[in-house]
Amino acid sequence: MPEQPLNNNTENQIPSVESVLDTLRDYGRLPENGNVQPSSSTPSVEEEMASYGNRTLEEDAAKQDHVRDQKWKNNFSIAFICAFWVLWALFIIMCISLILHWILPTECHWLTVEQLDKIKTIILAALASKAITNKVEKSS
Repeated sequence: MPEQPLNNNTENQIPSVESVLDTLRDYGRLPENGNVQPSSSTPSVEEEMASYGNRTLEEDAAKQDHVRDQKWKNNFSIAFICAFWVLWALFIIMCISLILHWILPTECHWLTVEQLDKIKTIILAALASKAITNKVEKSS
């Protein structure tokens, strides 16, 4: 197939090298010898590296702060849960001891009167506290 000659219309013409260079000059980046020249608004390599370094240091510091905060929260949560279960177990033991003292014969009693009074006070204080807390939460 024979090649057809190029049409000389301006619509179908390939842009010249000079027009491409002019366009690139307008955008502030002119490739010369394969190197891209920075425009006046483009930061230097040193500025770019310092900015990147500062950004990564700040991000790393923020991540480390988050990790420390999260570890503290996790440890506090574990300690709180352990304390809750220990106190709950002690409360149950006190309730069982009081009930056993009431229902067992006198020969099986192992607590003194002062110990029983302390247990009653603690149990009543805990129950009263829970009842008051429930009442306040419902009225709020």
